[in-house]
Amino acid sequence: MTGRILCLGDSLTYGFGLPRGLVWTALCAAQTGAELMGGGVNGNTTGGMLAVLPDLLVREHPDAVLLMGGTNDIAYGGDLAGARANMAHLIIAGGGLPLIGIPPGLRRPIRREWAELMPERAAELLAEYQSWLRRFAAAFRLPVLDFDRAFTRWGEEGLFQPDGLHPNAAGHCLMAETAAALIRSL
Repeated sequence: MTGRILCLGDSLTYGFGLPRGLVWTALCAAQTGAELMGGGVNGNTTGGMLAVLPDLLVREHPDAVLLMGGTNDIAYGGDLAGARANMAHLIIAGGGLPLIGIPPGLRRPIRREWAELMPERAAELLAEYQSWLRRFAAAFRLPVLDFDRAFTRWGEEGLFQPDGLHPNAAGHCLMAETAAALIRSL
């Protein structure tokens, strides 16, 4: 696939803390020739994604939409049910070819101030949500961009910024390679 892909998500899609040229979407576009349009917003939730998707579809006319969100829904209050429902609505509303992004899990030491804001079971809830996303995608035969499995296979050491939540430049390189492999297979 060398078309236009709208990448809708949160800080993991935006590339928090990195120059735009080092973000996985830019790196992947350079590797594949596909146009990856950034729709990531730091702190975004699936509800926020759902609110902007219709306008983005009309304005951008993407060939595919990568949807990756839910981590903030869980981090801000443990809203697993809301994240699932919103993601299902996003997939349906996305039309065309929806691609499901699976964010990396919460297994690293997270910056203390941020970890204290999360529910105690945030890591467990995110793992449950990731599993649900995989099952949902399989049930509807949707392509999956599984960053969690890529990070697990590679080993997380040295792939995250000091906050423990956001991938660093090396992490974004891994994300770009993972995304490029999926895009080439479509």
